[in-house]
Amino acid sequence: DRHNLGTVDETHLAELQDQLAEAAQVHEEAAARLEDLQEQLPILEDARRQGQQRVNTETATTAQLTAKLDALRTLQDKVQSGGKLRPWLAAHRRGRTPNPCIRCNGSLRLDAMLDLAGRLGARGLATGHYARTGDGGELLRATDRAKDQSFMLAGLDEESLARMEFPLGDLTKEEVRKLAAEAGLEVAATPDSQDLCFLAGVGREAFLARFGEMGEVEGEILDTEGRVIGSHRGAHRYTVGQRRGLEIGGLEEPFYVLETDPRRNTVTAGPADSLQRREIRLTDVRLRNGEGRVETVKLRSHAPAVACRLEGEQLHLRSPVRAPAPGQTAVFLDGDRVVGCATIA
Repeated sequence: DRHNLGTVDETHLAELQDQLAEAAQVHEEAAARLEDLQEQLPILEDARRQGQQRVNTETATTAQLTAKLDALRTLQDKVQSGGKLRPWLAAHRRGRTPNPCIRCNGSLRLDAMLDLAGRLGARGLATGHYARTGDGGELLRATDRAKDQSFMLAGLDEESLARMEFPLGDLTKEEVRKLAAEAGLEVAATPDSQDLCFLAGVGREAFLARFGEMGEVEGEILDTEGRVIGSHRGAHRYTVGQRRGLEIGGLEEPFYVLETDPRRNTVTAGPADSLQRREIRLTDVRLRNGEGRVETVKLRSHAPAVACRLEGEQLHLRSPVRAPAPGQTAVFLDGDRVVGCATIA
């Protein structure tokens, strides 16, 4: 019996040794697999990060595209609802010469761009206008007076200006062109644009005829006494101060447009001294913060500022100037500060 018991113990021990050997082999294989996984872990982690970055980029791109599309739809809705074109066409029908750029910058284009900047999470909007802003967010004229564009930005409100930057405001045009050339930009030598953007190369008369149904309508040119001195092809084609296009012969001195009457389809013309004004009537007077000292006024974008006194809707000039066209804009200044604007009646 003892012999049999010893045989059983030896047999059991052998089995245990075999199982232990198998366990050791499994442990060795598991350790090798774990080592492989540990080597692969950085690669897998890097792949995970790249995948997450790709997802984040695609998500951000989608959000940006969505914001851009929303902004474009907003801008399109404003244009189609007449935010710019309809008032411009309507003003011409009334014998006015509107300035659509100030209206567009003040309540259409730049507002839409600021809205887009907000949707994209940007803190503000930087543009290439030649203008500056002061410490209090007020609009200032540019250092380069010849290229100053603060006139065209006069319709912007304080809230919009607070979110805008004009990095070219302290530079001259020549300096900007030099910087652009050094950077290899093709636009370095591009001529300045002078036309209204929405005309898209179409002449003003052709645009008015096509979109405003204001085609050629023959009418009379009158002198200041009401005498007929010539003919024209539509009063809406002329603006106060214009000389070119007047079909008048036999005059001793050049005549200029003094007034247009679209209802009667007449144009009144006279010599240059008949255009001189010291009193100008205004409408839609807007002063920043509801008040502000008005020291000078600009009646044209690149005209010199003229000393003045503003009383309600009446503008008194210290020295006479050539009369601006009704519908144009008067921009009020206090030194370099743009303090308001109004429409010339």
